[in-house]
Amino acid sequence: MRDETNPNTSISARTDFREMAVRLVLTREVSRAHLARDLGIGQPTLSRWVRDVIDHSPYGDVLKSLHDEVGMLRKENAALRRMLLARNASTASDEFGPEGAE
Repeated sequence: MRDETNPNTSISARTDFREMAVRLVLTREVSRAHLARDLGIGQPTLSRWVRDVIDHSPYGDVLKSLHDEVGMLRKENAALRRMLLARNASTASDEFGPEGAE
């Protein structure tokens, strides 16, 4: 999907691609690196596009705050999932007793 760098691609198509990429960054639960790789662009480019949208939006401060909060909540959710999985694994092993015992 490297049409973004093709000089023959229309300006509106490039703009649409950028807007779609930024929207994905702000709404998906994937890292910028992973998303950039999937879109066929560099992570610094994607990060610059997001920063430009936030900086030039009349709601830039709100967008930045919400984006930061979503990132923090995603990390907390991941930590809670790991704790829950560990607890469930511990509970399951307690039900069956020590290995080899029947």
